[in-house]
Amino acid sequence: MAAEKFECPKAIVAPIDIFAQTDSSVLYAGPANYGGREGEVTITLDFFPRPKTRFEFSPQSPYGLLDLHRDSPWDNTDLELLCPNSKTIEVTPLRVGTTISGTVSGESVPLSSSRMRLLVINGPRFHGDPIDFGDVSTAGRVRARVADCSITIDQIPSLKNKSKDKDNAAYRFTHLVELMPDQLGSDVTDILDTIFRSLSFMKGRWVGLVGPWCFDENDQLVDIAYRNTKVSHYGDSVSWFYEDIRDALSQLAPMIHATRSDEGRYQALLTAQHWSVESSLCAGGVEGSLILQQAALECLSWHELIEVQNRHSKSRFKDIPAADKIRELLTSWNIGIDIPSKFDAIANFAQEKKNSDPTYAADIPAAMVSIRNILVHAEPSRSLALFSRERSSEEIMDIWKLAQTVLQQAILASLGYQGKIVNRNTDATTVWDATGPVPWAIT
Repeated sequence: MAAEKFECPKAIVAPIDIFAQTDSSVLYAGPANYGGREGEVTITLDFFPRPKTRFEFSPQSPYGLLDLHRDSPWDNTDLELLCPNSKTIEVTPLRVGTTISGTVSGESVPLSSSRMRLLVINGPRFHGDPIDFGDVSTAGRVRARVADCSITIDQIPSLKNKSKDKDNAAYRFTHLVELMPDQLGSDVTDILDTIFRSLSFMKGRWVGLVGPWCFDENDQLVDIAYRNTKVSHYGDSVSWFYEDIRDALSQLAPMIHATRSDEGRYQALLTAQHWSVESSLCAGGVEGSLILQQAALECLSWHELIEVQNRHSKSRFKDIPAADKIRELLTSWNIGIDIPSKFDAIANFAQEKKNSDPTYAADIPAAMVSIRNILVHAEPSRSLALFSRERSSEEIMDIWKLAQTVLQQAILASLGYQGKIVNRNTDATTVWDATGPVPWAIT
């Protein structure tokens, strides 16, 4: 009996031309009404200097166009789009001449339809199920289930971008997303935020979402949300995620979404995730990122050790030194706190401090807090002692990498994630050797 032929499923259909070799993508072009004047408007997603949704309105007659804003402030104005269905969006005019142009602002998310599609900018690479893009097939589909919504994400193969300039661009479309809600007419704003936070935490950089485009059961376009999230320029980062960890999104997204049912937990993890991504981007430089990392770990320590594990009262917790709080948090989940030998610069720094003070722990929490305190309190003699060291830059870079690693693991542990991670606070020298089960699942 002949084996059944495998048919590779078709990729999600992009709602616009995502392969055009330009610095902007047209989201809408058609009839519109601005300030009582009829005309044509073009709404674009411009990539330079960073992704921003803009509009340009051309009236049927430019006569008297300047008078629209001559006697009134250039505040947000309603722009009525007449296709595919009439809808009004809020725009901010920035230039008035023979045309009016500016930015789209305050666009809300439409209620759910049969299918909703989004574009992703600078998302994380991953391996998944095979999909067919027509002239090329790739193992790039992952799925997740969040609340009452099925989510499919297709990774756009790099071969589809024919332009070398596009491949080297700071911003590019990397994925297509399709949402299929169980219930029509529901609010999916929180689900879109969960996708944004999940992909950004996996990438270690802010991942942009554009849309959604809404389709009915006959796949006819019924609405568009002219909106995009913030996004970091294309690049790599120190992340717990690697493209071969195939089930990461399917586990992570529903866990992040579930935190919304507990306001305290939601705020603690939202804060920690935000500072984790910002510190991964070296916000404020490596030195500034160290401050964010410690703040995030102390935030998680407060929530976990007081509210969840009931180890301390609030008054008692305030008296515990910062390094001890963080150490107790990490060890409660079996997260490694010893400094691996490959990070020899910070290991030597910690050992020197222990030689002068035998009570010094010489581990990751102690080294992080020591350097952070020097940076924050900035006593001239202490700062000079740090920055005049022969390997001070390496020491700070080492502890930044280690702090980022344990912070990401602490967030995952708090969420209850049980999949694989890239554990960078080991002596493994390759990403394959460093990839394995989470330490809190190892007994």
